[in-house]
Amino acid sequence: MATEQLKEHRKYRLLQVFYLTEAVLLIELFHRLIAKGEAAIPLAIAILFTMLALSPVYFLATRLRLELATQWFLIALTLFVSALLWSFNGLTDEALFGYPCILVFSALMGLRRTFVALMVFMILNILLLGLANDLQWLQHPSSTTSLNSGILFCIILALLGVSIWLQLGDLNQLLQALQSENNRVMQSQQQIEQLINHDALTHLPNRIVARQRFAEACRNASVSKRMVAVMFIDLDNFKHVNDSLGHHVGDALLMAIAKQLQLNLRSRDTVCRISGDEFLVLAEGFQTQLEVKQLAEKLLEAVAAPVQIANTEISSTCSIGIALCPHDGDNFDTLCQKADMAMYQVKDSGRNSCSFFDIALSKQTEQTFNLLNDLKKALPEQQFELYYQPQYDLQTGQIFGAEALLRWHHPTRGMISPAVFIPLAEQSGMMADIGFWVLQQACHDCALWNQGLKWPIRVAVNVSQSQLSRRHLELDVQTALQESKLSGNLLELELTETMLVENAALLQRAIKVLKAKGVHFSLDDFGTGYSNLAYLQDFELGLLKIDQSFTQKLLTDDRSKAVVRAIIQLAASLELQCIAEGIENEQTLVLLTRLGCFKGQGYYWAKPEPLSEFQARLNGNPCR
Repeated sequence: MATEQLKEHRKYRLLQVFYLTEAVLLIELFHRLIAKGEAAIPLAIAILFTMLALSPVYFLATRLRLELATQWFLIALTLFVSALLWSFNGLTDEALFGYPCILVFSALMGLRRTFVALMVFMILNILLLGLANDLQWLQHPSSTTSLNSGILFCIILALLGVSIWLQLGDLNQLLQALQSENNRVMQSQQQIEQLINHDALTHLPNRIVARQRFAEACRNASVSKRMVAVMFIDLDNFKHVNDSLGHHVGDALLMAIAKQLQLNLRSRDTVCRISGDEFLVLAEGFQTQLEVKQLAEKLLEAVAAPVQIANTEISSTCSIGIALCPHDGDNFDTLCQKADMAMYQVKDSGRNSCSFFDIALSKQTEQTFNLLNDLKKALPEQQFELYYQPQYDLQTGQIFGAEALLRWHHPTRGMISPAVFIPLAEQSGMMADIGFWVLQQACHDCALWNQGLKWPIRVAVNVSQSQLSRRHLELDVQTALQESKLSGNLLELELTETMLVENAALLQRAIKVLKAKGVHFSLDDFGTGYSNLAYLQDFELGLLKIDQSFTQKLLTDDRSKAVVRAIIQLAASLELQCIAEGIENEQTLVLLTRLGCFKGQGYYWAKPEPLSEFQARLNGNPCR
């Protein structure tokens, strides 16, 4: 693009000088035609011939053959001026002033070789003229000044002046362009530096700047013998804001909180945005932990202040972990890690508070922290597997379904208990994606084991709270069914009482859509939560699951027996079926049957087992 613009500019400048030269020659032609004297007619003919000789310049320039056009123009003018010098008054002829004009224009067009060649030719021509006159090979008459010579001098001077003016104009434009480009480069450098060292959303410094300022704070602390505090701040339940109100509201909340943090810090303190909803504060000049805690509590209040966003008042809280230099170390990365561990201690103890790094709890926190990092790699590295626990008809003894249960095969630690990693997945926001994978895999496995069966064996999949609030449940289920080509009536989704209470609107919509596809719904762990009968009427559930905490005490605890009997009777009155979990012996099985529960699962038949073992079990079952 720049090359094309340069060509157009050179073309414009060449044609400009060409028109100007032709105009000057035309004026001089008329001047000579009306002038008197012997030389008037020959000079007029020479001018006319030169004007015609210059005409190819126009055609070459319009076709962008600029270098050839320029060379043609300069050589033709040089030959014309040289011919005038030899034919008329020699070195005293006014035409000699044409040489400087030609050289100026040659420099203007940037033709260095042509410029040098023409200058050498002109110098040699002038020397040869002088030598010819000295040796009397050719004797030129001395010219006398007159009005004609004055007019010619003025024309040549004007032509020379215009050429110089144009050249200065080009130089001026070039200088302005260079200045503009220099300013643009400086602005780009400033923007790049801003992008490298600052967060794009909040414009707060990032970890790079935090590291630099930490080094400065440590140097100051070593002189003043005071402490530097590294505070790791994580917003509580920020994902809920993003999922329920939208990312634009979440971004606005982050910017508002960033401003609140800045306003409540001292001028020498630094607040940085690390990632997502995580901030880092560097504060120096403390003598006691109490002073640090007071600042942290001030920041807790600042974050908790209500924020008005899009006509909605939003209140947020945060958890703050604190590490101190030099008490907990003097390495930036180490202190950040310890502050992060302290923050997780706050999360585990209820959130919306602050905590100092405690060496006594660091080992346990470090294990949790490392396990969480490993959990982030479990799904992409295919470390998860589904186990299946068969569900039996208590009257016929036949399998009618299986519950899908998630297992994690850690590459170095072996099998990790779901009781350990599922709460971590829920807290970190990973459970929604893990739940979707479970749904997809369970549908695929169910379609596989149902090939060639006499009657269908359905699969029951637990739905997590995160999966409901952070994903589009009905869309996820339909996607899993379509990809696996599984019929909807072979899928059962297990819900919890908490989900029914806290997500009533979302669930009612999802259940209505999915029941039209044939999907079954059951209520898991009934009796352990709210036990509100109202939602049993509001939701079209087909099955109540009696929690194993009641089933396993059925033979020894009269209260548990009474609860189980009440659940079975309630289900019968609402035309719902019951399934008991945790059946471990025949006596429990017989008692449940007497009470009216005809479906169950538990160690009496089988522990949860891999797909291959479950398929082998089906091969020995009458359903095959």
